[in-house]
Amino acid sequence: MIYRVVAAYLCEQEYSVPNLLKVSFSLLVLVVSSACANNSSAVFTSGNIPSLQLSGDILTSNQALEQTTPIPILTLTPQLTDYFDQYIYGGIDKKQRARLLRNLLLSPAFLDIEYERSDNFTASEVFDVRSANCISFSNLYIALARHYGIDADYQLIEKYPEWARDGRLVFMDIHVNARVPLGGGEKYQVDISQPEVTDQSQQKGNPKLISDDVAAALFYSNLAVRAFAQGDIVEAYQKIVWSLYKAPDQSMFWSNLGPIFRANNQLNEAERVYLIALQLDPKSYSASNNLAVLYRDMQRMHKYQYYLAKTLALRQKNPYFYFHLAHAAKQKGDYLQAIKAVP
Repeated sequence: MIYRVVAAYLCEQEYSVPNLLKVSFSLLVLVVSSACANNSSAVFTSGNIPSLQLSGDILTSNQALEQTTPIPILTLTPQLTDYFDQYIYGGIDKKQRARLLRNLLLSPAFLDIEYERSDNFTASEVFDVRSANCISFSNLYIALARHYGIDADYQLIEKYPEWARDGRLVFMDIHVNARVPLGGGEKYQVDISQPEVTDQSQQKGNPKLISDDVAAALFYSNLAVRAFAQGDIVEAYQKIVWSLYKAPDQSMFWSNLGPIFRANNQLNEAERVYLIALQLDPKSYSASNNLAVLYRDMQRMHKYQYYLAKTLALRQKNPYFYFHLAHAAKQKGDYLQAIKAVP
């Protein structure tokens, strides 16, 4: 599949600019940062979400919420807890329980859950299929940890950018894992794709706690991206509306709504949600980039030039822009150019 772990962040194709990066780098890790951004005191509700225009009808955001059954992301089944009750019992201290739980999930002698980039599942589904992406693995670990009296929360991880392209779509990955506070400032990080870490100074990627609602919004956003990639505009709209219902102050979900309206030829609505995304996070590279593309196609050249300049300025300020230049040069064997790419 074309999206990797947590919130495959979708963006439309970037304009073509000579001597700049190709479309595959049109989304930077600024997108990841926006997942934790809360830079506005404004609270946006479902009433602020434009309706989706269908053939002879409209689908409002409230209707989208009513038509979508909430997904029990952290619910555990009796069969699941019966399995873990065999191994987790009273008398084991919190640190041992936290580590034992991780080993039960990942060890080949037990569940042996495998990483699969497209497996966006609830906690119970991960137990059934024994594979997961990072947010799905975190769903199961956090649900079990809390069931057995262990405080555990979601973390969003800033890391080097990873992306994929499918036609006119660019998907940006962001990464989530679980964190358990052990007392005395010690924290235990649980990640399906990284070794266990208990020393905060060893945790890579500047981890930031996010709420259950933001994690759920990321989960629904993954479902929206999958539906969008498959051409199901209605389901994509329904799922991203749920993301906004869970986390209306997160820029990334407003920005992810834009391509849905764009694909449905609702250009004014696409403009509106991109501007909301920028109001929440003025440094949102994807919202700025997509507005430039939108205004170019709408022949609103003055605004196109403004957001083109803004997008290029954001790119130049981002260290991962230079990381990509250096990495691309290294892949070609041009090590001198790779060194020069780092300012």
